[in-house]
Amino acid sequence: GLTCRSEYGLSVRSKSESIIASQLERYNIPFRYEALLQLEDQIYYPDFTILNPQDNQVIYWEHFGMVDDPEYARQMDNKLAEYRKRGILQGKNLIATYETRAHPLSAQNVRRIIKAFLLPDSNQVA
Repeated sequence: GLTCRSEYGLSVRSKSESIIASQLERYNIPFRYEALLQLEDQIYYPDFTILNPQDNQVIYWEHFGMVDDPEYARQMDNKLAEYRKRGILQGKNLIATYETRAHPLSAQNVRRIIKAFLLPDSNQVA
């Protein structure tokens, strides 16, 4: 269920998703959480569907939080392969973040990704 909250009160499924949501909110980047996405005959619910402020294109952000679990990693690989087949590609219209128990997601890394991919002038916001 939706057990965590972002800084602005959005209910999400994990602490890491709350970090991502909070940083998107902080930088005023428009997004929807787990919005339905139908691609051909498949339905997905990407973690975040973002409107890129630089070019008004849609970008999806998937966070994979248990990469050290073999079954989770297998499902992650399958999902990324399905996305690739349907034109959703890392570096183009997909941001993917990963974590393991030893390497959790940090707000600093999320800010770095947002500044690199979603902010037209990353000097505007500290």
